[in-house]
Amino acid sequence: MPEVEPQEQRRQEMMKLEESHPGFIFEQLQKVDPEEARKHHPNSLRYVLRALEIYHVTGTKKSASAHEQPVKRPLLMIGLRREKEDTNRRINKRIKEMLNG
Repeated sequence: MPEVEPQEQRRQEMMKLEESHPGFIFEQLQKVDPEEARKHHPNSLRYVLRALEIYHVTGTKKSASAHEQPVKRPLLMIGLRREKEDTNRRINKRIKEMLNG
């Protein structure tokens, strides 16, 4: 992600426009970076504003810069899975213990 400082004055101006024209900020993101706009709800103004800041400061779409990031560390995901019946049995046992106990 590009190092872009928050643009407080731009944010305030955009929020004023949003108050008078609801949906304005999201529409702006849809115009400049439709791929990024699809990732966010129109009411997620924090993320929408940030994407617009990155675009206005760097001239690069946030969606394009996110794909270019090199991986700094390898990722290892570990998950535990139980059979549904086992999970249900354990839950029922715990509930009985709580009610009796």
